Amino acid sequence: MNVLKDLIAFLTKEDVLKIAVGLIVSGSALTLTKSFTDHLVLPALNPVMKKLGGEKLDSIQVKILGAKLQIGRFIQTVIRFLILMLTVLLVTRMLKRKR
Repeated sequence: MNVLKDLIAFLTKEDVLKIAVGLIVSGSALTLTKSFTDHLVLPALNPVMKKLGGEKLDSIQVKILGAKLQIGRFIQTVIRFLILMLTVLLVTRMLKRKR
């Protein structure tokens, strides 16, 4: 029973609650960023890629020693990461200005 009390005391500390809220918000931001990238940014890039004589970004592949490296999907992930980091930077700056 003592362990249960210690667990409840630990979980109700303010720092733990802030971390939990931060994780939930960041998970939601990641989902939103993925949707933004997949449904708005990348479809806008595909016509540009075709005009440059290429194909859709996510279908770019390189074969090395029989292994298929999906370079296009990696580029998509990098774009998604950069958009997420830009969002975090902007939100952080906004919160600092409010203080």
